[in-house]
Amino acid sequence: MPDSPAKKVVETHKPIIAHKLNNGPFPSKGFASYYPMMKGDVFFGVLIWVFITWMDEKNSFLRMISELSAELEETKAQLKNMSGAQYSISNIAGSSEAVVRLRGEIADAARTTSTVLIEGETGVGKELVAHSIHALSARHDKRFVRVNCSAIPANLVESEFFGYDEGAFTGAKRNGKPGKFELADGGSLFLDEINQLPGEIQPKFLRVLQEREIERVGGKDSIPVNVRFIAATNVPLKQLVQQGVFREDLYYRLNVIRIQVPPLRERKDDIPCLVHNLVAKLNHRLGLDIQYVEDDVYEMLMEYDWPGNIRELENVLEVAMNRATEDVLERQHISDLFSNTPQIPISHTMVLPLIGVPLSGIKADMELASLREALIKCKGNKTQAAKLLGISRNAIYKKIKKYDPI
Repeated sequence: MPDSPAKKVVETHKPIIAHKLNNGPFPSKGFASYYPMMKGDVFFGVLIWVFITWMDEKNSFLRMISELSAELEETKAQLKNMSGAQYSISNIAGSSEAVVRLRGEIADAARTTSTVLIEGETGVGKELVAHSIHALSARHDKRFVRVNCSAIPANLVESEFFGYDEGAFTGAKRNGKPGKFELADGGSLFLDEINQLPGEIQPKFLRVLQEREIERVGGKDSIPVNVRFIAATNVPLKQLVQQGVFREDLYYRLNVIRIQVPPLRERKDDIPCLVHNLVAKLNHRLGLDIQYVEDDVYEMLMEYDWPGNIRELENVLEVAMNRATEDVLERQHISDLFSNTPQIPISHTMVLPLIGVPLSGIKADMELASLREALIKCKGNKTQAAKLLGISRNAIYKKIKKYDPI
């Protein structure tokens, strides 16, 4: 209805009775009345009561309302999915001992509503852990609100978290605005990079954690909030407490259930599974069709330390996949993408081949000699030999199978 006065009712909160429908699908064949919907003194919508005088138009109008209602329900379902957890524990790839232990800790944390502190290096997947806790919890059908504490300007932190009332400051929206605490009511609030929370706001966060209530900026009334708090940090909070930049009492309130996410270098056995999942994800996102990853690629990935963890692994794979001209990911596509790949030491007893021998043969002879000497020094202990060579246990088994050094 192009000339609908509904907006006027929204602005004035006063009813409009028997408005003639002059435009739209039913000109001059109907009337509509508009009633403000109030809960106490709070306005929350407009009831529109339409009178259609012709049966055909009435049926057409009902069909239109039915279609709009179906569209509204679909949109509400989509919004619900968007506001909930996007990942679950099934998205945590791998079968290493570290990952099995991590899944168990997530399941234990999901059983309660206690505050969770997730610690781990950048790129290890702390947000995935937070999503998984929410998805497994009794709050899984409620909102999951994520806030990056480092991304909010210092002068907006309070209003973003606590919201504000009408007239709280210049430019404040009419009727005010709810903050993140209110938006997450009944669900979970994920405070990413909590270590970046400004010192001046930390006492107010402590009060929310203690009292489970907030006051909007410019407001006078306390608002109760039923929120499950999940915080993440890439710097140990205890270290920041010792440095005097993070409140000790807030740290203790956050550190009820603590989950330490292992870095990728401590779970290298999971790399093949991670690569499989990431390649499939990147194929979909980039419109590529990489079907096979050569063994040499896995070997290089297993030998690298991954200071940037899974995020760095995904970036390396994306660059490599863009270089591949066919459906195979080869060693040449990733060989220059690492900054700290361990080098296999050259034994002082090794005799270098003469000029003219193919480079591949030289490399193979050097690897074989180094592998043989390491195994002799370690009396056949493959784990110790791998450490001596600076490679993973999986990598040394592959080399033994390849060269049969003894």
